[in-house]
Amino acid sequence: MVFLVCGCMKKLLEKRTERMYDLHSHIIYGVDDGSPDPETSRELLKMAAGCGTRHIVATPHVIELKNCPSWERINEGVAQLKTMAAEEKLDL
Repeated sequence: MVFLVCGCMKKLLEKRTERMYDLHSHIIYGVDDGSPDPETSRELLKMAAGCGTRHIVATPHVIELKNCPSWERINEGVAQLKTMAAEEKLDL
């Protein structure tokens, strides 16, 4: 499903010059029902950049207190994503 959305967005963005902002993303792996592993997060970063996204707001679930990731884990996940984006030379 993500691939279909990305493909559609890419067609729409080909004629646009604005930068996309993803304001709701479960891209930090292993903290909720989003990305299950680092490889998936890396691929999601590459897909987002390829579709014109330049800013991603990580929004892990923090509603259920028993399954709530710690602030340290969230910060660690964001740091890992930034490293992945830099390694892939993505404009994110």
